[in-house]
Amino acid sequence: MNSEKLEQVWQEVCDQIKSYNNIDPTQVNPFFSRLHPQAMTEGILMLTPDNDIIKTSIELHNAQIIKQPHA
Repeated sequence: MNSEKLEQVWQEVCDQIKSYNNIDPTQVNPFFSRLHPQAMTEGILMLTPDNDIIKTSIELHNAQIIKQPHA
């Protein structure tokens, strides 16, 4: 899958996350924009963070949200 399509899929995931009742939409972009899609296979999107601080923060506070099934 090309990088443009990966970015599109990741943007769709972020948009869906913003619609969740327990999420403050203004908090999605500051953190999730620091994650970059690298590959996708069988509905799994591999993301890499800008740095270890972002990685740790996402893993501690947002991993379950990202891992939810998306339409």
